[in-house]
Amino acid sequence: MPWAKTPDVAMYKGADWSGLVETVSQCSPELAFRIARLNPDISFFFFCREGMVLEATAGNPTRVFNPGDAVFFTGTPWFGSAPQCDAYQKDGVSVAYISGSPTNVATAGCYTTAQGLPAVDVVCIFAANINQTPASCAVRLAPNIVVPAGGTLACGNLNILQILQSGTIASLQGQGITVLLTFLNNHDNSGWSEFASASDAATFTAQLQSIVVQYGLDGIDIDDEYSARTPNSTSLAMVTSMMQTAMPDKIISKALFEDLQYSACRTRV
Repeated sequence: MPWAKTPDVAMYKGADWSGLVETVSQCSPELAFRIARLNPDISFFFFCREGMVLEATAGNPTRVFNPGDAVFFTGTPWFGSAPQCDAYQKDGVSVAYISGSPTNVATAGCYTTAQGLPAVDVVCIFAANINQTPASCAVRLAPNIVVPAGGTLACGNLNILQILQSGTIASLQGQGITVLLTFLNNHDNSGWSEFASASDAATFTAQLQSIVVQYGLDGIDIDDEYSARTPNSTSLAMVTSMMQTAMPDKIISKALFEDLQYSACRTRV
């Protein structure tokens, strides 16, 4: 279950507040879910339905919160009674890979927990493709980015394009669901582990950044399989680092396959 809700509580005024990460004003629980998913250090937050004042204690100053404030923490909560607020704790992550049509993808929002919260935390739209030749690329998803001949293209098919243009992404995000676009290798010499030059990886990264901005995505999901070429050990780390630099406020996730030996993060899976 992605989230566990405790109604009518907030962080106790006399607790250790050193784990406070940030306070976001004019928020909502649904937006707060997505903010918390972007930051793995965040373990819980409380949301103020009404204004609240926490009086000063020996170790803490007076704290004033307004309606719509979401207050994020790392660490372990110490809740106190607060009828103006509700608290939410991370309770794992539920990921769904969905393909086909906008209707298929939208079904993720139909599932809720017993508390009425989203049962699906992250949706990965499956799948856009990586191609080397225009002839293999049904639809260029970032045609505004100039790609040199022989460079790597960010491609999709008509179904993917329809999903991106349908409003489904914003609809799911409005329910508190994080939405990523998966990119999958496509049976040619290109792929996540096939970048031979930094310039090609940088151009591909620019395409991804353009797609994320244009369609309001929360990030990119990597599916590194079905390439026709033998992978090299530096490519994936190189392009992932470029993506993190270009999109520091977005999620870069990885569908684990038979390539853990090439991943710099393999000790964290």
